[in-house]
Amino acid sequence: NESITNYDKALAINPKDVNALTGLGAALGYGLGKYNESITNYDKALAINPNYFVAVKEKQFIVATAARKANSTATKKP
Repeated sequence: NESITNYDKALAINPKDVNALTGLGAALGYGLGKYNESITNYDKALAINPNYFVAVKEKQFIVATAARKANSTATKKP
């Protein structure tokens, strides 16, 4: 995914770039369904700036999405 490559490049230059961490979290979560990796990037952004509203809201949404997906998978009957 091109956006992930670009966020990785930005983070190689500045690993504390909360915008790049949040963008990478979104690309991983929304784009690829890699919720745990997505949440890890939001957590990194929030460790740098706990009040970064975008990371807070995006993390909440990804956590809820992952929970819904896990719940729907667990309740499906064969």
